[in-house]
Amino acid sequence: MFLSCVQLALKHRSEKAQRQRIIVFSCSPIEEDEKSLVKLAKKMKKINVSIDVVAFGDLESDQTKKLEAFVENVKGGDGSNLAIIPPGPNLLSEELQVSP
Repeated sequence: MFLSCVQLALKHRSEKAQRQRIIVFSCSPIEEDEKSLVKLAKKMKKINVSIDVVAFGDLESDQTKKLEAFVENVKGGDGSNLAIIPPGPNLLSEELQVSP
């Protein structure tokens, strides 16, 4: 389901010459297991889509591990990035400016 939504959204983008990229903001627990996330990442890599993941809030170690495995498997030529923003006094926008 996710893959078809991604393909549909990217098909109707205004700038067709630009690289296909998705930015995911996550602040809640990820219920899928690591195996299914890796499978999805490989499908995204196959259709040449880069995915940047921004995770913020209190993350447990298994959540971080899942996101790292996902980003490692989706990396292509242009690459995908993972930014983990811990809770703190800074604004989310300030933290994102210093991340890749």
